[in-house]
Amino acid sequence: MALRKYGVDITVAGLCGFGADLICQIGIDGASLDEIDARRLGAMTVFNAGYIGVCCGNVYATYPYWTRKAAKFLDVAAAKSVKNWPAGSKFETFISLLVDNIVHVPLIYVPTYFITVGAMQGETLSQSLGVLNSQWPAPAVTTSWAFWVPVMAMNFSIVPVITVGSMQ
Repeated sequence: MALRKYGVDITVAGLCGFGADLICQIGIDGASLDEIDARRLGAMTVFNAGYIGVCCGNVYATYPYWTRKAAKFLDVAAAKSVKNWPAGSKFETFISLLVDNIVHVPLIYVPTYFITVGAMQGETLSQSLGVLNSQWPAPAVTTSWAFWVPVMAMNFSIVPVITVGSMQ
């Protein structure tokens, strides 16, 4: 069952990464089909398959823990029954967004993206870190926030956080 779940997650995330980069290369960068940067396309596909398809589910699985800790710290009345809260409670959504966008995106996702995609495109670690340093926090983190905050706000408010990383 777990292998099937990861297989679906990896496949869907990889296809989304492939499609997104293809759209960006053609629609934003103005490349024709014969000018597509295959190495970049492959790097984006593999990164999305691995990170979004595998890692994100494990990262998101920690968010209920952080929600419970925040509820206890803030002395929220329902802190003892957080696991019984309905999917997408305002508090759960808010804490998940905070953890995702103050910890996960800037400190884990963005650096992992630059180092991994850089390596797959033939950059050395020092080159990848140089690119990361020139792009962090702006525009890399701020651009990620512009996309991910609204997307994940909707996602966390509809889907139970424990299952956000899983397509099943």
